[in-house]
Amino acid sequence: MELKIYNQQGVFKTAVSPSDSDRHVKEVMNDNILNLSFTLYEYVELGVNDYVDFEGERFTLLEDYKPEQKSTVEYAYSCKFYGIESELKKAKVLKMVDGDDELSFSYDATAAEHLQLICDNINRIKGTKNWVIGEVVSSANVNIEYDKIFCFDALSEIAKNFNTEWWIEGTTINLSRCEHGTPVSLGYGKGLLRLSRVENDTVPFFTRLYPLGSTRNIVASDYGHRRLQLPGGVRYVERNIHLGIVEQAEEEAFAYIFPKRIGTVTGVRTEEATGEDGNAFTIYYFTDEGLNFDPNTYEIEGLVKQVSFQGGELNGRDFEVNFNSETKEFEIITQFPYENQQLPGGLLIPKPGDEYILWNIRMPKEYYPLAEKEFEEAVQKHIESISIDTSVYKAPTDYIYLDENHIDLKLGRRVLLENEIYFPTGTHESRVTKISRRVNNTTDMDIECTYAVDYGRINQIESNIVDIQAAYKEQLNKDVLTVLKSWDSIDPTEYNVLSAVRTIRTIANSLSKLEKETADKYLRKDIPDTAKELETFLKGIKVIGEALVESLTVEKDSTFKGLLSSEVFTSGFPGGTGWALFWKEVLNAAGVKEKKAVMELDEMTVRGVMRVYEFVISQLMGENGTRLTTDMMRVDHIDAGTKTIYLDTEKGVLYNPFRPGDILMVQRFSVDGIIKQYELQVVTAKVGDTSKGEERLDSITYKNFVGDEGSVVFRDVLTRVDSATNSDRKGVIKQTSVEEGSPYLDVLYGMKTDPDNAVRLRLGRLAGIITYWWGQLQGYGLYSNNAYLLGDFRLRTGEDVRTKFEIMEGMLQSAMQSVVGTMTEEDNFLKNASFQDDMAYWERESDMALFDIGGQLLDLGVNFYSEKNKVADIDSFDGRFMLRIKRSHIRQLNADITKPEDGSVIFLTLKYHCAEEGSLTAGFSGSAPYVEQVIPAGEGFDILEISGVWNGTGDFLLKFTGDLYIEQLTLTNHPLEDYKKEVSTKFEQTAEHILAVAEEVNKIDHTIKTAGWITTADGNKLWATIDRVDVLGNRVTTHESSFHVTAQQINAIVSRVDTIDGTISNAGWITTADGNKLWASKTLEDGGAIVSYINQAADSVTINAKHIKLEGLVTANGNVQFTTDGKIIAKNGEFSGTVVGVSGSFKSLNCVNNSGDIVGGISFGSDGKM
Repeated sequence: MELKIYNQQGVFKTAVSPSDSDRHVKEVMNDNILNLSFTLYEYVELGVNDYVDFEGERFTLLEDYKPEQKSTVEYAYSCKFYGIESELKKAKVLKMVDGDDELSFSYDATAAEHLQLICDNINRIKGTKNWVIGEVVSSANVNIEYDKIFCFDALSEIAKNFNTEWWIEGTTINLSRCEHGTPVSLGYGKGLLRLSRVENDTVPFFTRLYPLGSTRNIVASDYGHRRLQLPGGVRYVERNIHLGIVEQAEEEAFAYIFPKRIGTVTGVRTEEATGEDGNAFTIYYFTDEGLNFDPNTYEIEGLVKQVSFQGGELNGRDFEVNFNSETKEFEIITQFPYENQQLPGGLLIPKPGDEYILWNIRMPKEYYPLAEKEFEEAVQKHIESISIDTSVYKAPTDYIYLDENHIDLKLGRRVLLENEIYFPTGTHESRVTKISRRVNNTTDMDIECTYAVDYGRINQIESNIVDIQAAYKEQLNKDVLTVLKSWDSIDPTEYNVLSAVRTIRTIANSLSKLEKETADKYLRKDIPDTAKELETFLKGIKVIGEALVESLTVEKDSTFKGLLSSEVFTSGFPGGTGWALFWKEVLNAAGVKEKKAVMELDEMTVRGVMRVYEFVISQLMGENGTRLTTDMMRVDHIDAGTKTIYLDTEKGVLYNPFRPGDILMVQRFSVDGIIKQYELQVVTAKVGDTSKGEERLDSITYKNFVGDEGSVVFRDVLTRVDSATNSDRKGVIKQTSVEEGSPYLDVLYGMKTDPDNAVRLRLGRLAGIITYWWGQLQGYGLYSNNAYLLGDFRLRTGEDVRTKFEIMEGMLQSAMQSVVGTMTEEDNFLKNASFQDDMAYWERESDMALFDIGGQLLDLGVNFYSEKNKVADIDSFDGRFMLRIKRSHIRQLNADITKPEDGSVIFLTLKYHCAEEGSLTAGFSGSAPYVEQVIPAGEGFDILEISGVWNGTGDFLLKFTGDLYIEQLTLTNHPLEDYKKEVSTKFEQTAEHILAVAEEVNKIDHTIKTAGWITTADGNKLWATIDRVDVLGNRVTTHESSFHVTAQQINAIVSRVDTIDGTISNAGWITTADGNKLWASKTLEDGGAIVSYINQAADSVTINAKHIKLEGLVTANGNVQFTTDGKIIAKNGEFSGTVVGVSGSFKSLNCVNNSGDIVGGISFGSDGKM
C-alpha cells in the first residue's frame, strides 16, 4: 500500500509505504489517529496541517515533525496524523451571544443550542459554515459552565450533562447514542480470534442499596421524616445477598421525585413596569383553574415559592413566583440573564397549556402516598438499569472471515457477541466503541464493545433496553378450502381457491386474448402507433413534444404560447434570415417582469392603416448601437450615364476602400418616411487626382444596380457587404447592442452570394437564432460552423466532458472522457421517483385560476384561459419531461418507501432548475435527512445533496414556494457520486497504426472495463478486458480476451488472473497454413503449471494432457476399436511389458526369446487339450 502526503495547499510532498505495525485507532468520544511509521531515503520536512487521505477520511499533522536520521541517506519517521475530530481542539468556546465573546461563562440552553454553540465556534475560526449539527437528543434546558475550554472537551461535558454521547460524520456533529445497523453475530471462530472481558470499575458492586429520597416539598413535622420514604418505611433494597453484605447509597438518581402536583397554565396576562434602573420591563401572570388549594397556606418558612415549567417555550426553566389568594393568580418574578434581555420575554413566555410544578411549599397530605409509590417504582427501574452488563469486551478480528462474509465494522455498529462462558443466554447485544486496525489490512483489527457508556456515577449509566415484541401469526384452516394448482383441470367453485401461479396465468391469458381483440380497434398509448382512418377529437387534442404536420388549416382562432417562426431564423440586419414572432421578457418601471411581443422579417406591406407608437428609423452605417467592421465611404454625386459614383474624400483625408467585385449596399429612411434601399456591384475603383488636395474625388463604376438610381444622393453611405470575385473581401463583422436578440457579435460571410448561410459565427446572446436541429437557441454562448477549443468543458448538468483533438505531423489523435450516471429505479428508496408512471405513489396539490370578463369565462376557442397558481405535475422543460413544483408540494407515504438497513446513512439528492426563487423543504420532518433553505433563480441545473441517518418514520415531503423543475430526485444509501461511472474513448491515427480504445470505471460493481482494436500493416488485433477491484483499488481478478489476425496466422486467447487464489488460466487457438493448435493452461500458486493442447497438421494430430477423456466408440484405421464397455478389439497386438488379466481366451501363443525370435509355441486342440 502507498499513501501520499500533501501540504495544506494540496501540493504533493511524498509517497510512503506504511509498516505492518501501523494502525488506525478510532474511539467514540475520543481521538481519531492514524499512526504511520516509514523510512525515506531523502529528508522530507513534515509540517503542521500536512495531510494524508486514508479510507475516505483526511488525517492532519497537528505539529511540525522531525524524523530520526539513521544515516546520510536514511530517515525514520513515526508520526501521528489526526482525523477531522482534531479540528475541535483548535477552537476555544466563546459565548458568542449578543456580541459577547467571553471565555468563562454559563449557558442555560437545550442540547441542540449547546451543540450549535460548538459548531458556531468551529466555523468562527475556519471562516466557513461547514460545521452543522446532526442528530440531537431532545431535552429541556441545562445550565453548563464553560471555562476557557476547547470545543473537543466541551463536547464531552455536554454529552455528560445530557447523558448521551457525541460523534462526528464529516463536518456534522451528532449528540446521541452512537449506534446503528442490524446486529451482526460475532464470536470465537466466527469473526473473532479470541474474546476477553474487562470489568467497568466505575460501576460499584453492592448487594444492599440505600435509596435516599428528596427533601423537596417536605416538612418533617407534617410528614414525620425529613426525606421522602419508600412505602411502608422500607429502608433499603437487596440483590444477590448470598454474596454477603456490601452496601451502597444513591441519592441523585431520585432527586426529581417528591410530593408534587403537575399543574396546567389556563390563562396568561402581562403588565408593563419600570425597574429600579429606570428601564421598562414586562411582568407575566398566569392562572391555573385546576388548582384546588391555596399555596400561600402551605408556605415553608425561609423558602421562596418556585415553579419549574415542564413544557412550552419555558420548558426546564425555574422561576420565583408570588401567589395572589384573591385573584388566584401567579406572578412570575422576572429574571435578567443578559443586558437588554428579560425572562420571561420575547419568544420565551408562558402560554395556556404549558405544564408546571410548584415547589418549596408543603403539599397537602394526599400527595405523599403518590410520591412514595413513584419513588418505589423509580428504585426498581434503577436496580434494573444498573444490572445491565457494562463490561468492556475486547477481541482481535479474523479478517478472512470478515472479508468472506462482507462484514464492515465501524464505530457504533451493533454486534451480537456469542460466548457460552460470559453470557448465560449464550449471546450479548452490544456495539463497537473502539477500533484499532492495521493500515495495510483494514479488516485486521482489534475492537472493543460495550453496551453502556458511563461517566463515573451510577445514575449516569445510559441503558437502552431492547424491546422484545412478540409476533403472532394466524394459521389458516387448510381443511376448509381446496387450492387449485396450475395443472389442475377442476373448475373453480365457491368452495375452492386458485393458487397464485394459476391466478397469474389466468389473468395473463385473459389479457393476452383481450390484447389481440383490441389491437386493430384502438390506438396504443405506450408504443408508436398509426391510425388508418380520420380521427376526430370533439374536446380538443393536447400534444406534449413535437408535432409534424404536412399542412395545417385552422377554422377558428389560434393561440401560440411560444414562438412562431420559419424553420431557420437568424435575427439582425444585414445578415438576418427567415422570420419569427416571439416573446421578449423585459423589466418594466415597476420592477416587474413583462412580456413584449416581437416580430422580425424582411419586408411587410400594409394595405390599410398602420398605427405605430414608437418608430425607429435605421440606416446601414458602422456606428452607434450597431457597428459594422467593413469598408464604407459617402457619396458625393452620381453620373448615371457613365455608371460612375463619385466618393466624398472628406476634404482629401479618405481614400477609396472599394475593389472590383465588391457588392455595396445602402439602406436608410428619408425625412418624409420613404424607404431608400439600393445595392450594386463595383466594376472599377479609382483614386482621384491627388494634386487637387481637399477637392479630390475618388470614384467607382458599377453594374447590377438594384433599386432606383435617382435615389442616390449626396452623403449616402456605401457599405461593402460582400464580394463577387474576391473571397478575402466577402466577410463582414457586425456588433450590436440595440437590435432584437442583442447583444451579440456576428461574423457574416457571403451575405449576398450565399444569404441563407451568411451568419458563420455568433458570439453573445443566441436567442435570435432558430435552427432545424435545436429550435430556438437560449442564453449566451457561441454558435459557429466550426470550433477549435482547448481546455475544460462542462455541461449544464455539471458533468465534466474532456475532449482533446491533436493534429501533429504524422498523427491524428482524439480522446473523450465523460462521467455518466448509473442510477436505476431499483436503487431509489422512493417509488416512481423518475416519474415514468406519471404521479403514481405521490400525493400532490395543484390549483388553477380561470379568467373571466364580465362574469363570463374567457374562451380561447380550444380551452378556457387560465393560470396555474399551484403546480405539482410532469411538465416539459429544456426538451425533456420532468417534475415541476410551483408553489406546491408532493408527498410519498411512509408505507410506499423502501426502508434501508437500520442506522445506515442515506443520501437525499435533487438535481433541479429554479425558474423562480422560493423556499425549499425536503426530507422527513423530525428525522434526517431534512433540509429547509432558500433557492434563488438561476441558469442551468444545480445539485443539492444532504445526508443523515433516517429513523424510518414519517412521510417524505418535497415542498417549494417558487417555481422548480426537478430532473432527478433520489433517496439512496450512496451519494450520487457513487452512481457515476467514468467512461472514455480514444482514437489515434499515425502513419504506422490506427488505434481505438474504450474504457469504463464503475464504482458500484468495482470493475474496470477496457476494449479496443489496433490495425497495422502487419495485421489487426481486437481485445477486451475486465478487472474487478477491491475497495482499495487493488485488482482482484482480471479477465482478458484477444483476437489477432496477421497474414501468417489467426489466433484467439482468453485468460483469467485471480490474485486471491494466485492462479493464472488461459486458453486459445492458433491457425496457420500448416495447421491448427488448441490449448489450455493454468499456472498454480506454487509456480507449477498444467498444460493441455491439440496440434493438428496435414499429416498428424497430437493430443497432450494430464487427463484425456474419450466418450463413445473409438476406432483406429478400422483395425482397433475401444468400445463403450471397455473392450479392446484389435487384429494384432504387441506388448513390451507385462500383461495381467483375470480371464480370457486365445487360439495359440508363440514363445519368443529376448531377441524376439520364436523359439516355441502353445496351441490347443478341438478337445481343449494343449
